[in-house]
Amino acid sequence: MRRALARYTPGTSGRGSLYDAAVTADRLPLSRYEAAAVNLLGDRLTATVVTALEAGGVPAIVLKAASVREWLYREDEDRPSGDVDLLVPAAAREDVDVCLRRLGLRYVGPTRLGRGRPRDWIWQEPGTRMLVELHESISGIGVDSSTAWSVLSEKTERARIAGEEVDVLDVPRRALHLALHADHHGPALPRPIEDLERGLAAVPEDTWREASVIAERLDAVPAFVAGLRLADGGPELASRLGLTELAPAPPDVALRAAGAPPVAEGLAWLFGVRGARAKVAFLAEALVPPPSAMRAWSPLARRSTAGLAALYLWRPLWLARRAVPAYAAVRRVRREARETTEAQTVGGAWLALRMGAWSAALPVLKRVVPLLRLAPLAWAEGTGGRSARGEREIVRLSGALPRLRLARGGANCLERSLLAYRFLAQANADPRLVVGVRLVEGAMVGHAWVTVDGRPVHDTEAAVRQFVPLVEFGPGGLPLGDRAAPQKLPDEWE
Repeated sequence: MRRALARYTPGTSGRGSLYDAAVTADRLPLSRYEAAAVNLLGDRLTATVVTALEAGGVPAIVLKAASVREWLYREDEDRPSGDVDLLVPAAAREDVDVCLRRLGLRYVGPTRLGRGRPRDWIWQEPGTRMLVELHESISGIGVDSSTAWSVLSEKTERARIAGEEVDVLDVPRRALHLALHADHHGPALPRPIEDLERGLAAVPEDTWREASVIAERLDAVPAFVAGLRLADGGPELASRLGLTELAPAPPDVALRAAGAPPVAEGLAWLFGVRGARAKVAFLAEALVPPPSAMRAWSPLARRSTAGLAALYLWRPLWLARRAVPAYAAVRRVRREARETTEAQTVGGAWLALRMGAWSAALPVLKRVVPLLRLAPLAWAEGTGGRSARGEREIVRLSGALPRLRLARGGANCLERSLLAYRFLAQANADPRLVVGVRLVEGAMVGHAWVTVDGRPVHDTEAAVRQFVPLVEFGPGGLPLGDRAAPQKLPDEWE
């Protein structure tokens, strides 16, 4: 037991951060007995900490470990977890610190340096030397930690770990975390990628679509896609979810996905720091971190004062050896981001020009061409995969362009919907054009809207429920179902 724990003591970071437990732990082959022993101790520590936190009024969500092991692995398969990962609200950090000290845990330090830089907090159980990593967010999430907690804790499930009931993420959020975790470690670490591939095989596509919606709420789509691209079947899923064309990923996400060398993320952060004084302060902290950060960085610093001193002497050499390849990686990522932005700018301008031409023609077309012929005329077959970013831009432009004529009158929801219908079809979004009516003070008022994946793109679902559908047009501009397209459209439109 002691030998297994000693071999599983986390080491230095693989990239960017000061600490990354799995980089060392998951590369060490353990016997089934050793893996079971490590998991047993980890589960007991998880149950003890979570129970104490909940007793103190602090909610906590268990990440990875048993929540993944019992979900995706059979009992006869090994999936060792060398530390405890908990998601806690940032507002409760002081209460968490008090609770962990009462349990006898020792604070080790932060995972990253740099003022304002996202980081986690490391604690250690002295008897087993097992680490507890407290997350206020998850790597790859762009929103602030308060919003991250609100979205992630919105739906949880209860699971039994070491005899105690604890909260874990629900399945869509757990699936999202699988992809974010794979992106966090990049292509060099096989365990998170294996977890993700098992998740891709076990989780229905509709659940992954839910995960992608949650990723949008968390500003985590770039990391979500980067993680999917590391796994077999992941790129195809990303394409089916409409996530193939995105704005350039943030530097840290792009660096992790490319398997960037150590310290590259820190260097990218340095380039983004404003002001010479702030840059110098970050460099000084990186060269000579506080002792707590050094203890989080290496188990040698946690063992003795002599070990800590030796690491201070060694750190400048460690940084110097990795600086050149890290700089090259950062330059490459920045260049690729610039090229992607330029290409998307040109493509966006061409899209706006084409949509503008159709928007100018629609006021005449809708008056001289019956809807039964106008819908097939508006439909345009597309090629390639879906793009969530492209679809959002089409929805935005289709809502904005007809409004340019509002001062002169004549623009209405039918023009907006025909415009969206055409270009969303061209983008392979498989849209539906719906025309409905309702009575308003005895008058029949019409409304047209477009749906993608069963959801209206311009209106709320509550708004369209007020109308009785007359006709729905699908692929090719052909009416769906038994209802024929009306030859005469309503005189008034909302």
